[in-house]
Amino acid sequence: MTLYDEVRAALRDLEFRPRKSRGQNFLVHERVLDSIMGLLDLAPQDEVLEIGPGLGFLTLRLVEKASTVWAVEVDGALVDWLKRSSLSEHASFHLVHNDILTVPFDELLPRHKVKLVGNLPYSCKRKLPNASPAGREAKTMERFRCGVRCTDG
Repeated sequence: MTLYDEVRAALRDLEFRPRKSRGQNFLVHERVLDSIMGLLDLAPQDEVLEIGPGLGFLTLRLVEKASTVWAVEVDGALVDWLKRSSLSEHASFHLVHNDILTVPFDELLPRHKVKLVGNLPYSCKRKLPNASPAGREAKTMERFRCGVRCTDG
């Protein structure tokens, strides 16, 4: 089964339709996941904050490589899905049901060496640099192109 088929099946099981108002879209190509993981260049000691894990396909790869993965998801249906997924078996996986723009980064992630990862809608992308903590590395993907940027506060 391809990733595309897995995503379609999961969305069908959830009776879920991505909401344009939330900028929801899902990665459906394995090679895109491979590219993202290559860009991240994760080491076993890395901590990751994933913004909008969605169905968790990228998240599964992240927990295999990083020491800790914090996933922040605003959609309750997707949070429930993630809680029922195999991700819950990983001690390194922590799920936060919240809007990333309201998360107190310094309380959630007191360490400074954290990689931020996400497939962000444009509206969130404009606001994130103001919300993200200084010294944290951000690798985000925008629709139709991949961008790598570092935030410095």
